[in-house]
Amino acid sequence: MTSAGIERATAAAESHTLDERRVLRERAEDLRARLQSPTSALRHAPVATAPIVWNNVDVAELRSGTDTDTILDEIARTGFDGVQHGLGFPTGSALRDALAARGLRLAEVYASLPATVDGPTESAAAVGRERLQLLVQGGGDVLTAALDVTPERSRAAGRVDELDAPRLTNAGWDRLAETLDALAAQAADRGVRVVFHPHAGTFVETPDEV
Repeated sequence: MTSAGIERATAAAESHTLDERRVLRERAEDLRARLQSPTSALRHAPVATAPIVWNNVDVAELRSGTDTDTILDEIARTGFDGVQHGLGFPTGSALRDALAARGLRLAEVYASLPATVDGPTESAAAVGRERLQLLVQGGGDVLTAALDVTPERSRAAGRVDELDAPRLTNAGWDRLAETLDALAAQAADRGVRVVFHPHAGTFVETPDEV
């Protein structure tokens, strides 16, 4: 194929992709309109999803290798308003453009803070700042902070009391509070919010830990 032929084929493929995404946006808008009907309990709530459904960030065996464009196309097709930042997603303006092309927004970025029984480690603050920066640059709304999964708590997930699993020390709770307070203040300065997510296999899982 000549260079001119290649250029024509490329342009045709790009045009086809744009047409497909236009149709996706129209279908997504119709689904959102149904959710926002006067009789819907979700009429005032934007609804987002997590790309962990496609590529599991926690368990490598559950990663299908689905590319970012396919994930975002499917999320838009099913009528969601937004998405959590996912494995392999672009960042900054590239992310904003990819989302805008599908009528989506960055709902949240997840920050998994390394921790021991003595609370968040020395590197936790830097992890939080890095994830906050990713959120802001992507035009996102919420930073979801959680403690990272640890081997000792992962083994006791769902059975913390039964297995007498290790728990945060008093100093660990103090350090967690200080870390989250500092991260929340930094987020407020950037015009976004921080929420905390209790997670199985971490030091904040059970009702009494919450």
